[in-house]
Amino acid sequence: MLKYYIEKLGCAKNSNDAELMGSVLESKGFKYTDDYKKANFIIVNTCGFIESAKKEAIDTILFYAELKKEKKDIFLIVTGCLSQRYPEDIFNDIPEVDAVLGVYAFKELYETMEKLFKEKKRILKVNKDQPVIFDSTISRSSRQQHVSEIKIADGCNNYCSYCVIPIIRGDYRSKRFESIISEAETLAERGVKELIVIAQETTKYGVDLYSQYRLSELLERLSEIVGIEWIRIMYLNIWDINEELIKVINENEKICKYFDIPIQNISSDIIKAMNRRGNKEEIIEKIRWLRENIPGLIIRSTLITGFPGETQKQFEENLEFIKEARLERLGVFMYSDEEGTRAYEMEPKVDKDTMQKRQNELMLAQSDVSLEFNQSLVGKRFKVLIDGNDDGVYVGRTYMSAPEIDGFVFVESKKELKPGDFVEVMIKEASEYDLFGVII
Repeated sequence: MLKYYIEKLGCAKNSNDAELMGSVLESKGFKYTDDYKKANFIIVNTCGFIESAKKEAIDTILFYAELKKEKKDIFLIVTGCLSQRYPEDIFNDIPEVDAVLGVYAFKELYETMEKLFKEKKRILKVNKDQPVIFDSTISRSSRQQHVSEIKIADGCNNYCSYCVIPIIRGDYRSKRFESIISEAETLAERGVKELIVIAQETTKYGVDLYSQYRLSELLERLSEIVGIEWIRIMYLNIWDINEELIKVINENEKICKYFDIPIQNISSDIIKAMNRRGNKEEIIEKIRWLRENIPGLIIRSTLITGFPGETQKQFEENLEFIKEARLERLGVFMYSDEEGTRAYEMEPKVDKDTMQKRQNELMLAQSDVSLEFNQSLVGKRFKVLIDGNDDGVYVGRTYMSAPEIDGFVFVESKKELKPGDFVEVMIKEASEYDLFGVII
């Protein structure tokens, strides 16, 4: 039996794509191995969103290309955003790569691997068109059984001036309502307890396919599935969060009161240059409105520092925003100059040393906010989902933390626990990003 290994790089949406690839391969008789040295096929599912992601992807491809010099009987396949964006460059510059496919490699992957195995000829096949979103109800291949992403749409129509997502993934396209429900039911049957709803923009779900917003309806239907205990929504557009969505969240205990809302910058002039909606005052008011209408709401966001033309004063606006808005979760990224975007042509550029300094200052301010918030949780009880064990201490999360990007709860327990268990925990200590507690 032929074995495959997938190296997943980038965001949760990429991980979802990799799982779909795995499902297709396993339905065709391939077997997954978590040891790349034992694989017949190594698939690198790349990210190509920003400079650091591109570098990581290239370094990873080169690592496996070097392995091929020792193990000549393996096939190296590159898929994902980087290969969609630079297919010819990868194919021509890295001869060890046997096949280059794009972001929509789900159905082509098996045929490509079969052809490679039989003919031993390199393949370059990247579809530049915008296919209908992969809408199969096939059971996805997920290694972590108790938590899983579910992609409800792909692509984006916003065309922010710095972003390559529309270039790579095309226009916004929703997945069929019934297909999402079927996939979620299958995941629940396999033991998934936390369902993470993802898209480039989840709040827009259904507009293209049904001419109406259907995220609220979708969440209600997902919450009816037996076995799913938490539903977490990622990548919301702050301007499309309406009263109907708030009502559904407030009335449904399964839906985590956790919003991931990319703000990107608080300076009104930078927001305009980014081609994003709203301004500083409107964003601050919207955050106030959300907190007022959703008790216990946790807000995660991201900021970009060093956008072309960003002044010291505009940087300080973001610094002040962090201190005043006191968002519970926040990541800060340095601007990445991406060819093909409008921002790529904008001047003046902010030098990397200045960007790095600003990023450090912003994250230092956020660490103070995070510590204060976490300390306010000491002495309180929370439902915690166990993710695993770290040197004898159980690691889990409350509804306030998404996997991989937020902090953990380290849990002391005399009782043996397993991933997917929910336990009641009293918080005893807190650090900037993690909590420490005991089962009660």
